[in-house]
Amino acid sequence: MINILQIVAVANCDADGNRSVNGPERRSANVIQEWRKFNIQPTVFYPHYGRMYSIFKNSNAVVIDGSIKGKFDIASIIYLYRSIKKLNVDLIHVQGPGSVDDIAIVIGKILGVPVIISRVSMISDLPLSKLRKKIYFTIDKFILRQADHVVAVSKSGYQHLLQETKISSDKLSLIYNGIQKEKYRFIDNDQLSKFRIQHELDKADKVIVMIGQFYRQKGWYDYFNLVKKLKKETQGANFKALVVGDGVLKNELLKFVKVSDLEDVIVFTGFLEDVRPALLNADLFVLPSYREGLPVAIIEAMFSRLPVIAYNVGGIADQIEQGYNGYLLQAGDQLSLFDRSLELLLDDKKSQEFGARSYEIACNKFTQDKMVKKYAETYKNLCR
Repeated sequence: MINILQIVAVANCDADGNRSVNGPERRSANVIQEWRKFNIQPTVFYPHYGRMYSIFKNSNAVVIDGSIKGKFDIASIIYLYRSIKKLNVDLIHVQGPGSVDDIAIVIGKILGVPVIISRVSMISDLPLSKLRKKIYFTIDKFILRQADHVVAVSKSGYQHLLQETKISSDKLSLIYNGIQKEKYRFIDNDQLSKFRIQHELDKADKVIVMIGQFYRQKGWYDYFNLVKKLKKETQGANFKALVVGDGVLKNELLKFVKVSDLEDVIVFTGFLEDVRPALLNADLFVLPSYREGLPVAIIEAMFSRLPVIAYNVGGIADQIEQGYNGYLLQAGDQLSLFDRSLELLLDDKKSQEFGARSYEIACNKFTQDKMVKKYAETYKNLCR
C-alpha cells in the first residue's frame, strides 16, 4: 500500500470566524474514503479549524493537523517536513494554495519524495498588474517545472500549462473534478421538504441558487444585482434566491441585501455540508464568478439536473455547452445574465431540457469514479 500525502488548502475566514469551503477541500473530502480501493493509504495535511476536518478525521485517512500560512511560517514548515519523514510518505500531492507549491517541492527534493501539483487556476487569471503577473508567472513557471507531475483540471488550463510553462506532456495530465453521481439518484423527500420549511420556500416559488465562498471574485454583487432585477420583473411574487456559503464578505453582503431591500427574496442558508437540498429545490443555477478552475458547485448543479448560467472563465466552458445545457456569458455582462435567467425561469420546457442535458454531460465527464481512477494511476506511476 502506498502512502499519499494530500496537502489541502483551508478557506479563509473573516474577523467573526465565518469560514466557508473551497473546491479542493470539498473535492478531497468527497473522495477520502475511496483511496483504499486502489491500495492507497491517504494522509491529509489539514487544520482542525477547517470545515472538512471531521470528515477527514472520521475516515480511514491519517490526518496531520496543520496549515502553512505563508513562506515564513517556519514552525509549520518544519512540522510538515518531520511528519512526512516520520510517516514514510511515498508521494506528496499539493492542492493549493500556490504559495505552498515551492515548499512542497523543496521538502520533496530533500527527502527524495515525488511531488504532484494540482493547478486549478492560472497566474494570468489573478487581478494583478502586468508587471506583477510577469514576475509571478516567471516564478511559478520555474516551480511547476520542478514538480514530478502537474495536473490541470480543465482543457484551457492544460493548454496554458503546456504552451506557456513548457511542461512536457508526459509530466502533465488533465483530470476533471468529479463527484459521486449515486448521491443524486436518491434523496429523501422529507429532507427536501424540511429544507423548504426551514427556509420558507413555497412549492410554487421559482428558485435560483448560487454556491460559493464569500469572496469578491465570486461575483456575489453581480448575483445580487440579478436578483434585484428579477424581483422587479416578478414583483417579488413566488420568487426566491438562495445564497449557499460563508466567508470573509458575510457581514458586508448581509448589509448590502438589507440596504437593497432584498431580504424578502434572498435566503442565506449558510455553509451546507450537503448542498443537495438547496440544489434540488431550485430551478436554475447561476455562477457569475470572475475567477474559477473547474467549479465543483457547477458539477453538483449538473447532477441535480439544473440548467446553468455562468461567466466564461477558467474551465467552465468544459461544463456548459452554449445553448445546450445552459449559457456561457462574457464576464461582467449583467444584462445578458438577467435576460438568460429570466428566459429559463419563464420557459419550463427549455429549462427541463437543459437540466436533463446537464445530467447527461456530468455522467459522461465528471464522475468521482473517473477522477479517482485517473489520480490513482498517476500516483502509482510516480511511485514505481
